[in-house]
Amino acid sequence: MFSCIVCGSQTSFVNNFPEMETRLGMESMFNSLRERCPPIPDYRVLRCCECGLEFADPMQSPGSEFYSWLSREGTGSPGLRWEWLAAKALVEAKAKAGDTTIKVLDVGCREGEFLDLLVSTAHVTTIGFDLNPDVVEIAASKGHVVSVGTFDEVRALLPSDLAFITLWHVVEHLPNPVELLSSARTLLAEKGMILFSVPVSPMSHELTGVDPLNNPPHHLTRWSEQSVRRLAERLGMNATIEYPRTKPLLYRVVRALVLRAMPAFGVKMRSRKLSKLLYYVACNPKAVIAEVVAQRGRHRVGSGHMPAPDVMLVKLHLEAAS
Repeated sequence: MFSCIVCGSQTSFVNNFPEMETRLGMESMFNSLRERCPPIPDYRVLRCCECGLEFADPMQSPGSEFYSWLSREGTGSPGLRWEWLAAKALVEAKAKAGDTTIKVLDVGCREGEFLDLLVSTAHVTTIGFDLNPDVVEIAASKGHVVSVGTFDEVRALLPSDLAFITLWHVVEHLPNPVELLSSARTLLAEKGMILFSVPVSPMSHELTGVDPLNNPPHHLTRWSEQSVRRLAERLGMNATIEYPRTKPLLYRVVRALVLRAMPAFGVKMRSRKLSKLLYYVACNPKAVIAEVVAQRGRHRVGSGHMPAPDVMLVKLHLEAAS
């Protein structure tokens, strides 16, 4: 059995993800499929017995063709993320403290949505890159300095005095998260920070069903607070973890049932969504009870009083947390 990619401890087997089954699961997310899912490897998932990290074997990215396919099928923009606003506040605080050159690198910049938030912040210069040429083209059209490629491919273009390196829902996609973050660490200025967000696995809508997007090939790793802290130790950094407010029980139940009732993408009209949801509930009344029970039993984070939200913001820094 393989050793944990973060802490080196023993692992146990979780599940197999054969290519055909995975491709069908990915395709089922779309109401109207225009193209078949590109070829992907067979995967299995292992869990670390010590830190709880779950990771794919092989740790192999499906590549830019796969992510371009997802974009073309209509996964769309994530909208305004909670963690972007938290990061923007950190950048603005640094600017107000008198720093006159604040350089921000956004890894996996997509269409430049996070970089858009920083345009009006004084003394800030930004750079980004992404594997998907389609989204990079959109970001460049907005005036952002962006490029296509992997970290290794664009590293020669990057400054070595970055105040912030951000990875928004990128770490879980990486075939080499420890190596990339270790390399990113060397590009930080004094008192610089690496900021990243990852899903808190299992996510709330996965308690009674499967989310193909939180499994290989889309996500190669599944993180918990414990595994993130072990990652920070491995990098020789300190970790501060923040969580957004957990969504109310009713919201979590309804969202999970919606994802059981219809494709995750492609059903746009609210009236149609409602009719599909009501039909599903009428045919599966026990599913509502099962979902309520599962949500009430969701694991706790932070002080132990809050059911885990679906995302965490991780701040990696070289100084002790203030």
